[in-house]
Amino acid sequence: MSFNEWETLSFPHFFGEFNASEEDSEELAKYKDLLNKEYAFCVKIVDDILAKASKIYDKQIYTGKVQMFACDFAKLEGALADWNELKS
Repeated sequence: MSFNEWETLSFPHFFGEFNASEEDSEELAKYKDLLNKEYAFCVKIVDDILAKASKIYDKQIYTGKVQMFACDFAKLEGALADWNELKS
């Protein structure tokens, strides 16, 4: 799945930048800068992230076992279906 396909999935998400304004405190401005840097980093490695997640997903679906520290994809897909039903 490409980043563009991933970006258009139907679930609540944020894509964009936090822009500092003159009213922001110094701490908030630094936090926004950090978020922008983290977002840029994730965009650079999104294909690697998706490949690893797909591998974990496929293994979980095949075996039915959730690895330690991994998401329970069946529960997430159920929650997504519920959310999509509510927003319709």
